[in-house]
Amino acid sequence: MKSGKRGGSERKRRTAGPAPQPAADRVPPPVRTSGWAALIVLAGVLLFVPSLEYEFVFDDFTLVRDNEAIQSLEQAARATVQGVAYRPLRTLSYALDHAVGGMDPFVFHLSNLAWFALLLAAAWLVLRAAGLGDAAALALFAAHPVHVDAVTYISGRRDLLSALFILLAFWAYLQFRRTRRAWWWAVVLTSFLLAFMAKELGIVVPALIFLYEWAEETAAAEGGPWRRLGQGIGRTLRNGWWYWLPVTLLGAGLVVYKVFLTATSGKVGWWGGSFVTNLLTVAKVLAYDLWLMVLPITLRADYSYDGFPIAYTWADPLGLAAAALVVALIAALVWLVAAGRRQTAFWGLWFFVAVLPMAHLVPHHELLAEHYLLLPSLGACALGGLGLVWLHGRSRRLAWVVGGVVMAFFVTVLLTHSPVYRDNVTLFADTVAKAPRCVRANRVLAEHHFNRGEYDRAVPYLERILAVPPLFERERAGAEERRRLTRVMKKRGGEYVNREVGMYMTTYRQLGHIYETRGEHQRAIDLFLDGSRLGALEDMFYNDLGNLYARTGRWDDAARWFRRAVADDPENYMAWSNLAAVHAERGRLDESRDCLERALRIRPDFAQAWYNLALLLNHQGAPAERVAGHLARALELGLPSPDKENAEALLMRLRTP
Repeated sequence: MKSGKRGGSERKRRTAGPAPQPAADRVPPPVRTSGWAALIVLAGVLLFVPSLEYEFVFDDFTLVRDNEAIQSLEQAARATVQGVAYRPLRTLSYALDHAVGGMDPFVFHLSNLAWFALLLAAAWLVLRAAGLGDAAALALFAAHPVHVDAVTYISGRRDLLSALFILLAFWAYLQFRRTRRAWWWAVVLTSFLLAFMAKELGIVVPALIFLYEWAEETAAAEGGPWRRLGQGIGRTLRNGWWYWLPVTLLGAGLVVYKVFLTATSGKVGWWGGSFVTNLLTVAKVLAYDLWLMVLPITLRADYSYDGFPIAYTWADPLGLAAAALVVALIAALVWLVAAGRRQTAFWGLWFFVAVLPMAHLVPHHELLAEHYLLLPSLGACALGGLGLVWLHGRSRRLAWVVGGVVMAFFVTVLLTHSPVYRDNVTLFADTVAKAPRCVRANRVLAEHHFNRGEYDRAVPYLERILAVPPLFERERAGAEERRRLTRVMKKRGGEYVNREVGMYMTTYRQLGHIYETRGEHQRAIDLFLDGSRLGALEDMFYNDLGNLYARTGRWDDAARWFRRAVADDPENYMAWSNLAAVHAERGRLDESRDCLERALRIRPDFAQAWYNLALLLNHQGAPAERVAGHLARALELGLPSPDKENAEALLMRLRTP
């Protein structure tokens, strides 16, 4: 009787208390080592200290070095609240760095290390609150080489910030679930918004919360595995809807914000050309992500076309094998939930849920990047930690040996790979060495040598690009899809290097220019004609052909190609200006003036057109005040030498009585 009364009393207390305790309270971890955790955080940061000497690389040039919005806190704040803000938290963090140290890369790298330290601390809070208080998982997470791309790369700040606030949101959710105190839910919502303001990956917060709720409710259900799975979903939908549904609706609103108000992806169509090939490509990406979690020995900075094997047919053997592997793993993890192994299942599913926004179920132009794996890798490292704890319970010595070998391997790979980020040329030279067909990596190296006038060194990279068929041809993109990509490119004119058509266009043009400087005019002409068949931006190639013929004195041919350029794109102000020059050479001054005025209506800040129009009007005997006004406008907009000096001299003569 006494025993029965005690049981009734306990049931009464459980009913009156807070919500069911998370696994952290019901399954105490084997070791709680906060002191070790602090040392691991410090050691993890020290592994990346060499990055303090590295330069800006790749996206750092546009996002940091050349970004006017970060050059003052006022500008950064204004960019955050005016119009449609794109990752405003990242922008503010860069502005703070700039306020401290100007454009010194050291300060930006140091800031990345500080954010990484906070991320490791947040990871420890989550691991401990979710029932994994042993430090092994944190040690694996701190030293995993896949994090080099997010920590060493200044532009990886987006992933550091987003992952940090996602973890803080999830930790606050665990505290709310344990205490049911409303202010913890306010922390969840605030952290969720901050995560999204750093990067769109923040959208996974509702999914992670739902995943944890479902795992806990399924573990508490009764009956066979299938019955427990069904009950788990039903109980999750019934019991927790009032707090996870609002955050889900908020997430849906943020998706609308991202998709319809901010910049959209430049990817045209499905990867591989169809829905099926897209799914097979997704499976390949996920399988490769899993490979990097276990054996990160193939790390590189760029996996864009053609550096990763896209599936182009439903019979792609690697794609089918990868799909079978991914489906089998997810099914096994779901079954483990039903079998009561919620820790293993939850952290395994964490990986797949956290990587979902970058999984290309909705195609995005960036196929794969290692910084995408910063947050998902916590799930893989947690599984590794659970494995070491299990091994420790059977053989302490073997657990220490295995853990030591894995850590030594991770640290060695990390320290070996990190130096490739020291400068842009080293970064992409490493990529080309590992993926010779990667178009963007070859493009970056070609651009580097071309801009330095090292044409002979640029040629091999340019020719290697043209040896790879364009992606849209292999995916059989239609005319409308190509036109859409062209519109995206023209909208973001400064991002040609990041779009496949733009990369090929620039390659054709630069290689043609090199052939022309070598006196190989016919090779240059053939190359420009081949480029015009890309199906987009033909007017630029027509303009190049006109310039080539003009430089060889073949004015009729030059005029013909310039006319084709403006017929293809009436807004091509450069072609109008060049056509004006041809008319001037042939003595057709009125037609030349009309073309220059047309160019200036399209581009009022075109300094060279103002200068040429001033010379033309002066030659035609126009009033001195009008000519002087055009010259002053050209000088105000900025003329290169020697036109600047000539304009200043003519302006002085016109204004001298």
